[in-house]
Amino acid sequence: MCATDKYGFPIRHRTRQKVQHGFMTGDIVRAAVPSGKYQGVHTGRVTVRAKGGFVVRNVGKLVCETAPANITAIHRSDGYAYEF
Repeated sequence: MCATDKYGFPIRHRTRQKVQHGFMTGDIVRAAVPSGKYQGVHTGRVTVRAKGGFVVRNVGKLVCETAPANITAIHRSDGYAYEF
């Protein structure tokens, strides 16, 4: 699977590795961000990035971006969509 430019040529490819630092997209996590723009404790669904950074969203809205060291797993992804 890849993303294409406006002419149809491949420009990006998805990573083959599903788990990054023990987390997978869809896991519900608690992010305790110590400082910066997103400082505080946030809960939501994590999106794993190939470069190592994580994005936490709650009901589709961006809550924070953080490193894996600041994240604690609450519930592992099992294929179902859970609401808060």
